Amino acid sequence: MAYISNGGYDYTDSLVSRARASSAGFVGEVADPNLYYDDRGFVYRTYDRSTDLYARVTAAQQARIERQLENAALPLRRKQLQQLLGLRSTESNLSQLTVVLEDIQANVDRDLNWNVNRAESLKSQAEVVVASMAAGLTASANLNYGGFDTHGNHDANAYPQLGDLLEGVHFLMAALEHAGIAERTTVVMGADFGRTPYYNSGNGKDHWPVTSMMVITPQQTGGRVFGASTDAFMAQPVSLSSGLPDASGVVLTPEHVNREIRRLMGVGSSTLAANYPLNVDDFRIFG
Repeated sequence: MAYISNGGYDYTDSLVSRARASSAGFVGEVADPNLYYDDRGFVYRTYDRSTDLYARVTAAQQARIERQLENAALPLRRKQLQQLLGLRSTESNLSQLTVVLEDIQANVDRDLNWNVNRAESLKSQAEVVVASMAAGLTASANLNYGGFDTHGNHDANAYPQLGDLLEGVHFLMAALEHAGIAERTTVVMGADFGRTPYYNSGNGKDHWPVTSMMVITPQQTGGRVFGASTDAFMAQPVSLSSGLPDASGVVLTPEHVNREIRRLMGVGSSTLAANYPLNVDDFRIFG
């Protein structure tokens, strides 16, 4: 589960496998198959995990594989048993994920700012992602939240949806803080395109090639803005040293952001990154 994807622009050229894990309930079932639902309780352990009979089952399974491995003579057979042993080891299973997930669900308020049941899908995605990161299973993830393709009645739809988005992001940050990993997590928010600066005949807004992105990172204190647009919502060139409008500068693109994230993650100079070149100059968003 190194990379959890909740859909949208997640092709990795087969470099990293994508894990679909947007539902906390689904993850709970996979991680803890001994859980009975429908108010019937647990089969092999108590809710607080003080009694865990299934641990004896897993220990017996582990011992059996170790015995088979000890007696295996064929190299391929030994390799297969070693792989199975690794997959079933406590370091690689999902048990710790469920512990963290239960903790987040019990202690991080889902209704932080506005009305009950706002941004529920985004909050569910955030719960799973944060729990998996805190458990050491996940390094990166994308969260997906739609509803902004407002070709009609833009104001009535877009503004409440933006409120829901911010509610979900607030929850994500609260969960990261609770899990103790906010100081080593960078959150990048963006969209594939913006909306026109004018309304169409249906009081909606159509596709526009200028958009914006937001970054929350522990490396900065916030409140910084790079780039600008004109009154007609056209992108202005900016200085790559200051981020301020500069007629002799360049127009910022997603490539600039991607290049900077690669540098922040320490992979910008790797051989693998060279196979996917970004033909733009450095723009030090993170200092």
